[in-house]
Amino acid sequence: GIDVTDDRKEQARQRKALEDAYELARISNDAKTNFLSSMSHDIRTPMNAIMGMTAIARMHVGDDEKVSDCLRKIEMASTHLLGLLNEVLDLSKIEAGSFELTQEQFDIVDLIHNLLDMSKAVVDEKHHELKLEIEPLVHRIVVGDSQRIQQVFVNLLGNAVKYTPEHGKIRI
Repeated sequence: GIDVTDDRKEQARQRKALEDAYELARISNDAKTNFLSSMSHDIRTPMNAIMGMTAIARMHVGDDEKVSDCLRKIEMASTHLLGLLNEVLDLSKIEAGSFELTQEQFDIVDLIHNLLDMSKAVVDEKHHELKLEIEPLVHRIVVGDSQRIQQVFVNLLGNAVKYTPEHGKIRI
């Protein structure tokens, strides 16, 4: 005859597997929703800066110094916005299993100085004291994905600026 106990155990195992799969899907969906909500907010900030600086530049046509300052801020906000959009694309690639890191030689000191140049306006805006300590540096030329490493540095410094009170100190 048929063993009813084994049949019930199998049904219980299948039910547990379905419940686990449902919970995993729910957690994944919640994570995506939170990510998109956060990303939408993060994207809005540089977009507002671009629109605001464009309007200010338009009002100051003829004042080369003011227009130049606006263009510099528009460029920085555009770079930041592009980075955020690249993060969204990277997430899609990760989910599709097609994300690859590049392997290239680059100068880590140059990368850090570029980061500081890009971040200077927001650091100055909050009157932060930014201290950079590079020495002693064992290897200046490194191999890796410079774009991804720069993304990490931008996020770390961005969070430091965001969560450090005005006139605070940031040390790298």
